[in-house]
Amino acid sequence: MKIKCLNSRCKEVFSIKHSKCPKCNRDAGPIDFVTHHIVKRWYKLWGGKKRVFTTECPACKQPFRLDATECTNCHTSVALFPLFFDAARPFLRMIEEIKEKIENLSPAQKFLISVTYFLASIFLIIAIINRIEAEIVRGNIGKIVVAAFASVFYIAVSLLVFSWIVPKNIAELASRLRGIYKLSLFINYLSFVLLLVIATDHWSTKAWILIGTFLISIVGIWFSAGFVIPACMNATAILTGSYAAPQSDPNHRGRNSTHRPNRLA
Repeated sequence: MKIKCLNSRCKEVFSIKHSKCPKCNRDAGPIDFVTHHIVKRWYKLWGGKKRVFTTECPACKQPFRLDATECTNCHTSVALFPLFFDAARPFLRMIEEIKEKIENLSPAQKFLISVTYFLASIFLIIAIINRIEAEIVRGNIGKIVVAAFASVFYIAVSLLVFSWIVPKNIAELASRLRGIYKLSLFINYLSFVLLLVIATDHWSTKAWILIGTFLISIVGIWFSAGFVIPACMNATAILTGSYAAPQSDPNHRGRNSTHRPNRLA
């Protein structure tokens, strides 16, 4: 079988057994052919190798090159942040309008929203419970139980991440909510847990892979804190000549009453 050299100036035809063109010595392996044709197709999508992507200016609607910092027609700044801000401005305005409407709600409207939110939360958790009940009726109770135990890890990680992103005064803010909102949020938490069980059961292989990653991280941290770091500290103390012999432990920790000052407490 004959192939043509990838070099447009060479155009040598040679056997497919060769890994290089015998005339211009250009690579001609299978990977080189695949890469060449992918790049060629990519250039054809947007008009050629020397052409740059273009888009419309948000001010004058005229096209400009994406590697430019300002529009050549109206000289509007088209750097990344101003361009993103112009594109997001309608959404920010909509959010501001929604915020103003919420602040100006009448007591009757606020009560209607709270009741609607509460009823929607109830309907959601009933739908989720019905889905889990259907799986149990089909005889998949074992899979649901396994998924429930696996979800314990995800709940723990979710609460950890939640503690990082929520304000520190979240308890004070939650105490100001009405009872119906607190009850709705509690129902939402139960719905989240049940949805987590369903997701873990549906993507069981991926779920257990992530759980294994968490367990490996926990064991790695325990091994590092219990063995690697103390060993490094003792080795440093020995090399610097500041290593101390075991001393009696006044608190009588562990199975013996001696400890080394350079080990982690």
